[in-house]
Amino acid sequence: MYPHPSQVLATGVGTPGGSLGLRTFISRLAVARSLTVRDKVGRTRYLAFQVADGPVSRGSLGLVLPAAAKLTRFDGTYGIVRCIHRDLEPVMVVLNSVHRVGSKDVRLS
Repeated sequence: MYPHPSQVLATGVGTPGGSLGLRTFISRLAVARSLTVRDKVGRTRYLAFQVADGPVSRGSLGLVLPAAAKLTRFDGTYGIVRCIHRDLEPVMVVLNSVHRVGSKDVRLS
């Protein structure tokens, strides 16, 4: 396990004049910093669903989805919606509350 960048700089271990070379120091520092990037980007969640009452068009289904949800796959009956982890609950509520898509009565499950 690599040390946290603050520990590396505070203790002087791995500094260019220390026990590790410059390349090792930079690579360990880069690895330690890259671990936090995932939190800034967000965690992607995927929701699978089925249109229970017959096929509908992709365009009409896209109109009832919230802006936070992206329709990644849809064949008229089965589909996959992508969203970030913070928007998972609101997207699930919207999917469960859809009763009409375009001019067709549907149920998403």
